[in-house]
Amino acid sequence: MKLNHIIKKIRIKYELGNSYSNLSCRFIIDVDFSKEFQLINEKEKNIAHKYLYNSSNSTGSQFVSFIYQRQHSNKVDFDEIREFIIHYEFAETLFEGVIRGNIIPNDKIKIESLEKEPLFNYTISYLNEIKYIKDDSHKNSSYKSVTGRSFDFDIHYHNIILEASKNYSINGNTISDIEICKKTQSSINDIRRLVINNNIPFKIKYKHLNTISNIEIDYLRLKDFIKNYKPSSTFEKVDTQGVLTLINRIEKSENESKRELQKLIKNTDINLNDIILVKKKGWDTNSEEIGIVKEFTISYDGSLEIIYNKIKINLEESKLPYGNTKIQNILYFMKQNDKPKLRECKSKSSQIKLIKKIGLNSK
Repeated sequence: MKLNHIIKKIRIKYELGNSYSNLSCRFIIDVDFSKEFQLINEKEKNIAHKYLYNSSNSTGSQFVSFIYQRQHSNKVDFDEIREFIIHYEFAETLFEGVIRGNIIPNDKIKIESLEKEPLFNYTISYLNEIKYIKDDSHKNSSYKSVTGRSFDFDIHYHNIILEASKNYSINGNTISDIEICKKTQSSINDIRRLVINNNIPFKIKYKHLNTISNIEIDYLRLKDFIKNYKPSSTFEKVDTQGVLTLINRIEKSENESKRELQKLIKNTDINLNDIILVKKKGWDTNSEEIGIVKEFTISYDGSLEIIYNKIKINLEESKLPYGNTKIQNILYFMKQNDKPKLRECKSKSSQIKLIKKIGLNSK
C-alpha cells in the first residue's frame, strides 16, 4: 500500500445506528495515521482523504449502511442483516488471510467480532430455524411465530438477562418460561420481564450462537410473588391464575414422586456415600467398576435408580459425568466406615476383591 508507512492501526468494526430514522448496520474500516501524516505530500493526503476513513482526522467516508428496518415500519429485513454479515465476514477473511502479515503488520490490524452483538446472533439463529421449515411456508414465518418472542425484545434484553442471571445460583424447583407460555395465556417477553424486574431467581439455557433459548425460573419464588401480582397494563400477557395452577400441579406431582422415592429407598440398605461395586452394561459382561452413591431417583419404569460417581484407586472422586444404575446391577456395597480398608489396596482389582469379601450383597 502506498500509504503503508503512515498507517498506525486499522480497525474493522461495526455500529448499529439510526440513518434518517431507519435502523441500520454500519460497516466501518477506521484507519489511524501516525504523526508522519502531516509530512506527506498533498497528493498522498488527497488519496487518504478520498479512500481511508480516519476518526481523528475526519478523512474518507465513515461507513456503509445496511438498512434493516425502515422508518415507521415494524418489519425487520433479516435478509439485509444477512447481507451485512456476509460482507463483514468477507472483509474479515480478506484482512485476516491476505492483508494481515503480508501487506500490513499483524499488530496494526484489529477486527471486532460480530459474535458479541445479539442482533447478529439472533438473526443467524432465526434464519437457521426457518431453513428447516418445509415448502415455502418459511417465507411467511415471522420471528415471533418461530421463536415465540419478539426480535426487539431478544436483542435489547439479551445482555440484561445475562447480567441478572449472575445474581442467582439455583438447583431444582424450576420451571421454564417456554413451559409456562405453552400451558398458560402468557407471553415469554412478559414472563422474562417480570422475572428480571422483580428479582425472581432464574438460570439461563443457551441455544447455539449465544442466544438464550429459555430460562429456568425458581417456581417457588415465582409462586410467592405472582399470588398478589396484577399486570400493569392490558397489553401485558401474564396469566397469573394459569401460572399458579400450573405450579400447583407441578408441586403436587413432585410431592407424589418424592413419597414414592422414599418408599423405594426404604426397601434397600444402600445409603448416600456408600461404596458400590457396579456390574457395567455392555458387551463385556464381566466389567465392574467402583463408585460412590450420590443420589437416588426414580427410573422411567418406576424402579429405583442410583446415581453414582466413579472413584479412583486413591478414593478420589472422578471428574467425569456421573453414572447411573439399578439395584440389580449392584453386586456389593460397603458402608462409609469401611473406606480406610479400601484405601490400603494398591490396585483396582484388589479393591474389587476386598469389596466382594467384606461388602454386603445388595440382592
